[in-house]
Amino acid sequence: MKLNQSIKDEIITNQRMVPPGKSLIAINGDLINIESIDLFSLMGLVHGELSLADQIARLKVPQKDIKMLLYTPAPSEQGSFRLDFRSIHVHYLNNLEEDSMYRRWRSNLNELLMPVFPGQFHYIRKNLYHAVYIIDPSSAAGLKAVDTMMYMFENHVPMRFGIILFSSKLAESIEENDGEIPAYFEENNKNKFRKVEEDTSSLIISLFLYVEENYGTKMAVQFLIGLNNHWGVSKADDDEVVEKSYVEDAFVEALKSKANSPPQEILLKMKNELTFKERADQSTFFVYKLGLSRMQPCLLMNGLVYGSSQAQDEALQAMNEDLMKLQEGVYYGHINSRTDVLEKFLSESGHPRYNPHIIREGKDHQKFVSLATSVLKRDSVIVKLKYLHSPETEDDMKPVTHLLAVDLTSKRGLKFLRHGLRYLLDGTKRARLGILYNIDNPVSFPQGSPFLLLVKVIDFTASSFRYRAKALEFLNQLIIWYEAQHLYSSQTSNTNVEAFIEEVAKLAEANDLKSDRLRSALSEISWDSFKDYLQKVSGFLSSEFGLGSGDNAVITNGRVVLHKEDSFISDDLKLLETVEYDRRIKPVATIIEQVEWEGVDPDDLTRSWIRG
Repeated sequence: MKLNQSIKDEIITNQRMVPPGKSLIAINGDLINIESIDLFSLMGLVHGELSLADQIARLKVPQKDIKMLLYTPAPSEQGSFRLDFRSIHVHYLNNLEEDSMYRRWRSNLNELLMPVFPGQFHYIRKNLYHAVYIIDPSSAAGLKAVDTMMYMFENHVPMRFGIILFSSKLAESIEENDGEIPAYFEENNKNKFRKVEEDTSSLIISLFLYVEENYGTKMAVQFLIGLNNHWGVSKADDDEVVEKSYVEDAFVEALKSKANSPPQEILLKMKNELTFKERADQSTFFVYKLGLSRMQPCLLMNGLVYGSSQAQDEALQAMNEDLMKLQEGVYYGHINSRTDVLEKFLSESGHPRYNPHIIREGKDHQKFVSLATSVLKRDSVIVKLKYLHSPETEDDMKPVTHLLAVDLTSKRGLKFLRHGLRYLLDGTKRARLGILYNIDNPVSFPQGSPFLLLVKVIDFTASSFRYRAKALEFLNQLIIWYEAQHLYSSQTSNTNVEAFIEEVAKLAEANDLKSDRLRSALSEISWDSFKDYLQKVSGFLSSEFGLGSGDNAVITNGRVVLHKEDSFISDDLKLLETVEYDRRIKPVATIIEQVEWEGVDPDDLTRSWIRG
């Protein structure tokens, strides 16, 4: 029988992908486990695909583009999450491509494709594996991680080793200080700054930076090894902190044969020298921005995040997990002798921040709620919601919608909202932000309560000042003022409404916003209907998303991420936007942007499908 050429081509393609004798079933590119599915389940899957295709066809999408949309891979197939840690705060111990100790190793990457005995490595003179440890150098757990790294380095494990140092104590202060490094106090300066508190971690980092600058990274790491020896860290519990005297002894011991002046004098000068302290603070701030300050110690292997970094097996396991990707890249010619492996991996799937609550997939980690029904109801809370946008992007279509469920009667909720405003102030062209108030029994608040006035000001600003450049900054200043003046009295007492309005009006005028309409709106509040509205919002959050009263959460295109004990800052919203767009929106958006619409205006289509 003569076969059609297209069928021949498909058979040849399948033979390249599937080993001989292997049977597979795929529905629109989605592989089905034939051993665990019955006929009725298979028919259900087919019916679901046909139903989806029919819904897309009703949007007048051409047939060829419908097929491409149905073949869009599931989010879990989009690749690994890597953290882009590249910065001046990484201190590399070695370089396989330049150091003389590796000059006898071969540079042929094809050796990666050669088999080796279990437990052996491919010794290739190229930086294929970047093992970077994030540690607090005052903790026993962090210093044990340094011992692990040095053991592998001295035994010629083919990795490029590096460390990033930070202070857990300072990271907590940064979090409490709204994501900013507290300033230092200077005795002869009348301005108010943070007094330099005793922080052993920051002291160690400062001394490390001094040794590195004057004697090199290897000498600086030896200083940490000397600290291990003076303390006897192997016998210490992981949560123990080194005493300051051990730090000073290790520093003096490390420099006594190298320094031109006595190490004790250098140590005294260092205690009053702010240059290295500020650099140490910047290193801690970098780790805080990465989202790793609560995961100490941890390991980054080519950007992949591993929570435990003490055991040698952890690094070797991470190395083996990247080996297959490297072998695939070499085999298909994507990686050659001129390729910067770290640059390639991080440019493909690198992100500037890590948050396990955002990047993890599956039912056990995230909850997804479809908003389609709510959007199509005219009286829905979602339909009536007014959104905030980054300046000069109000008229742009936004594929990502963040709904912040916030309890503004708590300091945590106020801080959460401020980070949402900062996220918009930093600028985003792909997302908008809506505010839903998740309050326990809002009808119990007395008329004229500062809390009710605050919510009214936020709502009025969102609906009236969206095109004013300083509207977001006004809201940010408003929340700071409210937290300082009214937070702890808002649930128990009335306030002087006119005095409240006057203060708010001054803030508005200071941000070039007209206060006349604001004064009028606050003076004419229908308290009962406003409290009923807040009750309806809380009920909506409970029934649709399962949130309890007072829960703070962000709902991004229906994906619910609770804000619990962990820090959640503006950078997390940016990460959530990026992950949501890259994993679920970009593949579809890319196809839709290339659709050639025939006899129909896309704007008319969307207008008829989405009301309100």
